[in-house]
Amino acid sequence: MMRAIVTGSGRRLAPSKAAAKSQDLALSLSRRSTILLPAAGLLLPATTSRRAFAAASYPETVEDVLKRPEWPEQWPYPDEAFGRFDETDDTDFYAEPRFVTHIDDMAIKALTEFYEESFPPSGTGAKLLDVCSSWISHYPAGYVAERISGTGMNEKELKRNSILTDYSVKDLNKDPKLPYDDNTFDVVTNTASC
Repeated sequence: MMRAIVTGSGRRLAPSKAAAKSQDLALSLSRRSTILLPAAGLLLPATTSRRAFAAASYPETVEDVLKRPEWPEQWPYPDEAFGRFDETDDTDFYAEPRFVTHIDDMAIKALTEFYEESFPPSGTGAKLLDVCSSWISHYPAGYVAERISGTGMNEKELKRNSILTDYSVKDLNKDPKLPYDDNTFDVVTNTASC
């Protein structure tokens, strides 16, 4: 059973009318907008109250989401909502390594604790993939898996990531096909990246 764990965003999208503070997300989007949380299998109207938003049930697995997807009748976002402040080629941006953390210490602690609770037990032969990886994956200290692969855009960063057993340098914006066979991994993570 594969679990998809997706968090954060490394590069900002251009601001749009639907932009809102995260705590007021459910209330401050336009009336015609919807909130689509594909990893959670939820499609909520923007007018959903905070209480109803928080009370929505979250399926545990990707398989559960795929059993009953809910799609809006029309795509709710214009193309310009996905523009970036910097439209230059990502290969230029990632040419030099950036040995920095992209989230603060409390977020790292919370994420690592979440991984610790969510990952298969250490030493059980799990296979993990860290998509858009860097020099650090925020996995629990001492976590042991049969395989921990990483894809990213800077080889120096990937080489420095001590948790990875192997890595692949790849620009997924140019070629979104992952360099792995289907059903290779038990867990896929993607943190602080687009």
